[in-house]
Amino acid sequence: MKRFMIGTIAVIALCLFIVSFSGVSSAGCSDSKCPCYKNNTTISVGKVTVGNCWKWSPPGCDLCHGYKGIVKKCNKKYKECNNECYSSESDCS
Repeated sequence: MKRFMIGTIAVIALCLFIVSFSGVSSAGCSDSKCPCYKNNTTISVGKVTVGNCWKWSPPGCDLCHGYKGIVKKCNKKYKECNNECYSSESDCS
């Protein structure tokens, strides 16, 4: 019985550790709209919707996949960027 309890606690601790560093989508974290800019200019070609996830440190909602996630979506959606779109997390709303 003692081994079972120790094993159960270890599994729960491991799950909490993994969740705290991977970000968990939460109903309380709404999506953001982020602008896509063409080839290092200030010319906006449009916006993409990106998901936000709960982060434990510091506590709160943040972009699930950060800057790279925005750029990947921009390049996929807007061919006029020629895979050189960029964005700014601070411009997301």
